[in-house]
Amino acid sequence: MLLGLVHVNTGPLSRPQALAEAAQAAEAAGFDSVWAGEHLVLPDPRVPPSPMAPQDPALDSLLALTWAAAHTSTIRLATGTAGRVLSIVTDRANAELAGPDLS
Repeated sequence: MLLGLVHVNTGPLSRPQALAEAAQAAEAAGFDSVWAGEHLVLPDPRVPPSPMAPQDPALDSLLALTWAAAHTSTIRLATGTAGRVLSIVTDRANAELAGPDLS
């Protein structure tokens, strides 16, 4: 059976050190993969079943997976949703906000 760790780019795992530690722990425990999701449009205020509020911390999925890759060697990386067309608008903002922490 293959197991994956999901949501490595949201909540507490959106902090670089926590994301790296979670990916390393998943790899050491024999997990097959780590997964990052993406929610480009969130209702404000949050309305169930929306999984998160607009103010909840989240890293861009590809940025998070790149960071996980830099801190692991064998675990597979995956994204549940990658809305790259829509995220072109947010890429620059994500880079400005997350860049200084991811160095």
